[in-house]
Amino acid sequence: MTVKQDSFMDRLDHFLKSYGGDVMQEVWIYRDSAHLFHTSLWLGLLFFGLGMAVHWTWGLTGLAAGFLGPSLILYWSNSRDNGAILQDLKWIYESISVQLQSGLYILQALVESENFIRNRRMKKSFHRLCEQLLSGESIETSLETFEHSFHNPYISSFCVILRQMQDSGYAVKLLEDISLQLEEMERTNLVKEKENLEMKLQVFQMLLFVGILVLVLYGCVVAVVQNIYY
Repeated sequence: MTVKQDSFMDRLDHFLKSYGGDVMQEVWIYRDSAHLFHTSLWLGLLFFGLGMAVHWTWGLTGLAAGFLGPSLILYWSNSRDNGAILQDLKWIYESISVQLQSGLYILQALVESENFIRNRRMKKSFHRLCEQLLSGESIETSLETFEHSFHNPYISSFCVILRQMQDSGYAVKLLEDISLQLEEMERTNLVKEKENLEMKLQVFQMLLFVGILVLVLYGCVVAVVQNIYY
């Protein structure tokens, strides 16, 4: 039995979908994997040509920057979205837990939870998930499509929980535990963001000090030269 290997374009298509390309489709380059590849290639060749006019090392640097730039932008956008999605998931867990305790079925609870989502990418994918489930599509197929729309371990955990929801009491307890974990993780992320901000501030202060020092030294050198030759 042979295992079918995904082609490069298949892997690129998966990368585009899981890193938020479906939300950025209004940008021409992210319309599909073919647009992303061809535009990245042309940008790489363009910057390669411009760089070669200066030096071959600039040409290679321009080639890498032009070809990888669009994908790096998508990667950065996904990292930014993951921070907002973490907050959305926290609200979804709490909402579903309350809805289940009030007697609603899981599908109704999911639909009601959509109102708490703020991130545009998460809202679009979650709405598509609810539409698929309401249209009668299997939960496994719907969750697989939803999960592949993200590159986020918390989304994967969320899908695992939905698959395991056999008993509402068990589901509520599990959702509450996950919600508490997300709160703790959110606090940890806030501490990390504060530390990163403080580090950036220290680096900025150091660069400012070095800049002032260089200006002072430059002024002294100019003054000495003027005294010597004038």
